[in-house]
Amino acid sequence: MRVLAFVVPILFALSAEQCRAQEITRIGILADFSSVTSDGVGTAASMALQDAPDRDRRFKVETIWADHQRKPDIATSIARRWIDTEKVSAIVVSGDSGVSLAVAGVTGEKNVLSIMSDVALLPRERKAPTFNWTSNDRLIGLSLANYLVENGHKNFSIVAPNTASGTALAKATSNVVTGLGGNIIEVSNYSWQGSWSGLRASAPDTTVVMFGYFLNGILDQIDDQKGRLRLAIGSPFFLTDIDKIGRSRLECAIFATSFYWDANDATRDWAKRFVNARRDRSTVLPDMIEAGIYSAVRHYLRALLEARDSNVDRVAEKMKQLPVDDFFAPNGRVRANGQLVHPVYIVQVKSKNDIRYAGDILKVLEVIPGIAAQEAACGTPCPKKGACPQSSDQPDCPCPKGNACPQK
Repeated sequence: MRVLAFVVPILFALSAEQCRAQEITRIGILADFSSVTSDGVGTAASMALQDAPDRDRRFKVETIWADHQRKPDIATSIARRWIDTEKVSAIVVSGDSGVSLAVAGVTGEKNVLSIMSDVALLPRERKAPTFNWTSNDRLIGLSLANYLVENGHKNFSIVAPNTASGTALAKATSNVVTGLGGNIIEVSNYSWQGSWSGLRASAPDTTVVMFGYFLNGILDQIDDQKGRLRLAIGSPFFLTDIDKIGRSRLECAIFATSFYWDANDATRDWAKRFVNARRDRSTVLPDMIEAGIYSAVRHYLRALLEARDSNVDRVAEKMKQLPVDDFFAPNGRVRANGQLVHPVYIVQVKSKNDIRYAGDILKVLEVIPGIAAQEAACGTPCPKKGACPQSSDQPDCPCPKGNACPQK
């Protein structure tokens, strides 16, 4: 007993010393919980922690999360509190580009690393490392436009919000369509309050490309013209959106996404792990946000452990040096400008008769390799599709100077 009495205090002393040596690293996750649940976000982050273990026990990693409610003022208030009082080392933002840009301003001011899910073009002048990870309107919308024209869609009606970003997306989409030989029948705008003059397209087999989130008014018109108008959704779109709107109203609609749980064996295996790991025992399948959060948190942790240092610049440099290569971004890499190169899936909502099992919601029409999707996001077709090397690091377009996509 005397031996045990001697040994136990030493073990406790070692444990205390080990705890003192550990650096506490907190990762804050801001998401739109109208599209995801906090348990789903927490599950994805917890899985990332498990899959990037700190074998040297140098870091004690914790995750916290909150709902930004798609409001920049709420998001920036949370970010400031996290940085000032919770001492977060990195913030991951998902679900709204306006929120992401607002938080990027705070993290830049505070010199904290940030990972944005959905900012099309990151600010050129950045005071702290910022990464774009999961999706954005430009990557998704212009990849979709390329696919549609190359697969027989000729006449287009573009519907976008009457904001600066909406106008820019409509113009970029028009450039892609006409550059590949398609026709723009009309471009119409709506306000965020839902004020909209409606569709006027009269050409047969018109494809309506919708940007933003005001779908119901457009669907009302398409419901009346089924067989003549086809729907394509150019903004990031989620499985929960299909449930909210109703699958019957969206049958055969085409959109692009950075993740679909049933796309391949790797995505299916991760989705199964995700469902089994959920503490609320929900059977709701993961979507693009949860998959992107897992990938971003895992890669950040790998870089942190490789750098053996929590210095923001050294961790950011490691993030760019290390390959990503997970189910979300197979053979992926982070470009010098902070953009993750990952594939984009062109998918179509299945009709009721085509559904084979629970969760069988989408049909994968095409998988666009990461660098080809980056080319599409330039805004006009590259001179030769697939010609741009993955190692190219131009800020806004992956093509090399001698074969560059237009920057405007």
